[in-house]
Amino acid sequence: MLEKLQLDICLKDFNLHCEQTTGTAISEKILTNKSMFHEYLSRITQQFDFKADVKMDTLKVEDVLLLNNSGVAKIGFAWDAFHDFEDIEKSNQLFERLPFTIEGTKAIFNLEMPQMHLVHEI
Repeated sequence: MLEKLQLDICLKDFNLHCEQTTGTAISEKILTNKSMFHEYLSRITQQFDFKADVKMDTLKVEDVLLLNNSGVAKIGFAWDAFHDFEDIEKSNQLFERLPFTIEGTKAIFNLEMPQMHLVHEI
């Protein structure tokens, strides 16, 4: 069964009747509340490397697309990983789409969490 993460972002101080204003508000709120997305983004990066660490300071909202009361935020972010024993450092830039719906004065993100892969090191 897939684990879901629901994140609600309040938009009550914004004019939601204008598509451009709504997109800007969602973009700003994602960046000011980026810690809410940390677990989700960490799981995505760990699909590439089990020691990956998402660099939240690199999070950028590339675009917000709206259609009626739903949309998608296109984001970009970086991760890196260091493997002690091999003295290897890896890094990469990723892009992800965050679907959301707008209900009243909230943007609600229902995200399917990638499965965690537990790794046991000796």
